[in-house]
This record gives sequence, C-alpha cells and structure tokens, in this order.
Amino acid sequence: MGETVLEAGPPPLPGVHVFAHCLASRPGGVALLAVNTDRNASREIAVSRRGERYTLTSDGGLLAHGLRLNGKALVLGGDGAMPPFRASAQEAGPVALPAASLTFLAFADAGNPGCR
Repeated sequence: MGETVLEAGPPPLPGVHVFAHCLASRPGGVALLAVNTDRNASREIAVSRRGERYTLTSDGGLLAHGLRLNGKALVLGGDGAMPPFRASAQEAGPVALPAASLTFLAFADAGNPGCR
C-alpha cells in the first residue's frame, strides 16, 4: 500500500473494515485492505475488477504462532529470511474473507486519477 489514502466508504458489513490506498509504485493503481474481525464467521465483499489477492490467516486463532498466506504456511528460511509473498489471482466479483483474517487486494490497472 502506498502513502496516499483514499476514501473507502462506510463499512460494507458488520465486522468488516475496508481501507484504500494508492498502490505503491503503480501510477493509477489501488490497494484495498479488508479486515474481517469476526472470529467465527467468514464474510464476503465484491470487487469490480480483476486483481491480485493476499489473504493472511492463522490455524489457531489470533494468538497462534503460525500464519498462512493464501492458504500456504509462511515459514522463515534457514537463514531467517522472509519467504516470498506470492499473490493469488482474484477475479471481479465476490471475495471471501475468512474469519479473523486480513486480505490485501491490489488493482494495478485501476486507473484512479488520484493515484498518479
């Protein structure tokens, strides 16, 4: 997410918070962060364009030591290096937000005039 904050509108659902920024290093691009604070139920939002998705979840709730990125465990390398962060493709339409999760959505070709 870049430094320029955009208006994300009111929360789309109870327990879901959405934040919007210009996408770093991508003129016109937009990044969304959708936070599902409900610990027990998934939620769904809709997006109007294709983009990249990064969803962080944990197996053991909010106090767990392990994280998953798009369903795959994040494990440090033997030298302590961060693992690569690989996006999943996200089509336009519904976006499932697992319980107690953070989902970053990147829309590089959004063409937002405030993100130049």
